[in-house]
Amino acid sequence: MNLFHDEIETKKEVNMNTKIILMIFLLTAIVSTLCANQTLIIQLTGEAIPPILEAEIVETKPTSLLGNFPNPFNPTTSIRFEVQGSRFVNIEVYNIRGQRVRTLVNDVYQAGEHFVVWNGKDDNGQDVSSGMYFYKMQTGDFVQTKRMVIIK
Repeated sequence: MNLFHDEIETKKEVNMNTKIILMIFLLTAIVSTLCANQTLIIQLTGEAIPPILEAEIVETKPTSLLGNFPNPFNPTTSIRFEVQGSRFVNIEVYNIRGQRVRTLVNDVYQAGEHFVVWNGKDDNGQDVSSGMYFYKMQTGDFVQTKRMVIIK
């Protein structure tokens, strides 16, 4: 047996074990992130993909309708929402009978937290009456509805 050849084989084996451990780590991170309904961005760096020298995992917040404040309100309320990636967002207000009262957002938004102010008026500029209203956010396959109360 050649001692030099054995040393090279041992280094290849260690390098392969490192790659396997890194792959298990990456797969675990991907599965746990997907289970948490979040996006995982993996950046691999190195001279060439083999051998992989570093892996960086960056989490982004999921798309969500965060709520409105104040609630109950008079005369205005701010509705906060979070967008994951550049997305087309639609936010509409509905009365207790399910009739659309106002379209607040119907546009593309970049990733991040945003807010829109509702002044308690319908699409025709008329004041709505006191009571409970629902606001619904839609973007892609994401849909979420929350309630708010206007008091006059």
